[in-house]
Amino acid sequence: MNIDLIPELGKNSPICNAALEDKLIIFYGAGISHLWGCERWQSLCLRVVDAFHEKELISYKDAAALKESFVGQPRKLLTILKQKDNNEYVIQMKRFLKYEEPRKAKCPDLFKRLRDIGSTFITTNIDKCFLDEFPEADVLYGRKINGSSIKKDKLIMLHGHEDYPDSWIMTIDEYINHYDASKSPNIKDFLCSLFNSDDKKVVVFIGYGLGELEILDYLHFKIGITEQQRLVERLFLLRPYFLNDNSFADLEQIYFRSFGNSVQIIPYGINESGFRQIYHVLCSWAEFMRNLKSEAPDGVFLKNLKLLEDNL
Repeated sequence: MNIDLIPELGKNSPICNAALEDKLIIFYGAGISHLWGCERWQSLCLRVVDAFHEKELISYKDAAALKESFVGQPRKLLTILKQKDNNEYVIQMKRFLKYEEPRKAKCPDLFKRLRDIGSTFITTNIDKCFLDEFPEADVLYGRKINGSSIKKDKLIMLHGHEDYPDSWIMTIDEYINHYDASKSPNIKDFLCSLFNSDDKKVVVFIGYGLGELEILDYLHFKIGITEQQRLVERLFLLRPYFLNDNSFADLEQIYFRSFGNSVQIIPYGINESGFRQIYHVLCSWAEFMRNLKSEAPDGVFLKNLKLLEDNL
């Protein structure tokens, strides 16, 4: 697998074809908001634990034991803290979801560039970093999400909205109920529409680490995908590596084959800018997409070509 600082998008790639037909879905995670200084998933939970100790809600000994016993298990930590004191849990979560102005100033157009790339946007983040790019009516969360939610210019906050704690999907019980088809049929319908529909949507995961891609577990084990659908390139993961990590990237691609051949890694090199390199990738892709769409406004050329092919 070749690794470049900025991976190129071919004009005839599945990603570009989907973009021209308004079927490109950007599924972004905490790695994007982290560029503005928001905490990553694990560090957010540890800071909330420390805040509970500072408020004398738990002892130093218990705080240390929680962080040691539940390392890598943030949902379990948050489950305990919420049950301990729900009001303080909400206060501290909101406190650490805020972005930092100095970090934002280094890439102020981050979410505008993201907006330029995709047609529909989905996130498991609950922060408000992207909200300025959408009218309130186009931001969906909680019971507003259903099988017909995937439309152009929508932002779908799959795990809730910062301002509405009742919509949050942060704890073990919330997560189980959210992805239980009998308790949340609207979410089951949404995910089936996203991953199982026949209209060839393309999804690009951006800003997710391997440990944060729980959604793929749900996709693989609970929805069920036919072999024909799994063989179609529809899911992509933009993932950071050092430029000489080719063999390691190939090994990680083996892992994603467990989800069928549909999950394809798009590697980018972080030798020069570290994890901020993703911002440069997004800027490059945004410019490419703008030029591509200007050559075929609204995807008209591609739609006419498909119509011609269907009638041959």
